[in-house]
Amino acid sequence: MVSATIAGSPAGYTPPVTPPVRPMRIVFISGEYPPDIGGVADYTRHLAHALADRGHDVSVVTSARAARDHRPGVRVHDVEGWGLSRAAADARLVRELRPDVINFQYVPQLYGRGGVAPGAAALAMLLRRSACARVVTTMHEIASPLSRNPRWLGPALAHRAQALLILSASHRAICTNPAQARFARRLTPGRPDVRQIPVGASIIPEPVTDAERAALRASVGGAHLIGEFSPLAVGKRPADLITLARSNGSGMRFLMMGGLAADAGQRTLFDRAAKLEGVTDNFVWTGPLLAADASRCLAALDVYVHTHRGGASGRSTTLASALAHGLPVVAYDGPETPDYLRHGGIRLASFGDVDALTYEIACLLESPAERARLAGEARALYDRKLAWSVIAQQAEEAMS
Repeated sequence: MVSATIAGSPAGYTPPVTPPVRPMRIVFISGEYPPDIGGVADYTRHLAHALADRGHDVSVVTSARAARDHRPGVRVHDVEGWGLSRAAADARLVRELRPDVINFQYVPQLYGRGGVAPGAAALAMLLRRSACARVVTTMHEIASPLSRNPRWLGPALAHRAQALLILSASHRAICTNPAQARFARRLTPGRPDVRQIPVGASIIPEPVTDAERAALRASVGGAHLIGEFSPLAVGKRPADLITLARSNGSGMRFLMMGGLAADAGQRTLFDRAAKLEGVTDNFVWTGPLLAADASRCLAALDVYVHTHRGGASGRSTTLASALAHGLPVVAYDGPETPDYLRHGGIRLASFGDVDALTYEIACLLESPAERARLAGEARALYDRKLAWSVIAQQAEEAMS
């Protein structure tokens, strides 16, 4: 999953779509949770809240330090870690919560250095063997790509072995996009049942006045404002933004939102490349943002661009956030792009075709009417497919 790289207080939720068939005691296992900054942290919190809104009793077991949640109906329990030596104790804590359903939030890197996490696989198998509850694993990511470099090949193989064990220990799996769903089915043909459910927005729209929006735009400068969250994150194509800036002239500003300390090396390389192209002044960096400030930044944009190599994907909480804010979105049609993102609400360019991406953005910037039309489609798409109340109902059905 792509991280929002923001911190903030819990956001509001839309009313449930339908009441639950029966209340369940649900335990989430997650390697990160607020105040941790990350896409899985955001996802787990928002989904936990939305399921609590639907009448379920929700607990979160996490290794996040100082993790707290003041939402009624959601309790947070800390564990010491996810190592192999901790698996039995972690499983015992989960069993003591007497769950009906255990929802394991899985990204390899959350449970071990370099994603090598035998303790996570052992925990899933112990929970399945104890038969205390249904085990449903949400595979946000499964494995890093195979490589001929021995340094990366070992972890990639370990990721696949872990995923095989975890999926085999699960009664059902949830994947956020078609590429990951296909991967999961290939790893474990026929077992478990794999459902595809997207993620929702990590940044819920906040009220923003026209004056606040105008002030933010004036502070940035430029006639047009384009934005992207975590543009230097793994999987993003920041060089494409430099190409866009060079092609569209000095009147365009890019709001580079969010960021982590780990991005410092990439930032140095990016700044060097931007300087060589003479477009350094086109980029404005915000650093980490509180949720309300992130919402204001989104509200100030003309267009949101999504450069992830997976394309417009159901696993991006920041892409969902742009749609929630009713923003015209331009992205690649990539291997993770589901059909529902190909039919309105997003302008898609062929994967890796920067010229096509540039053209789509230029067309939108030249036509306020087209931006307004696409903005309406974006919000309708969010309400139909990506609202947390909708996702919670789908997750509930997958857990039943």
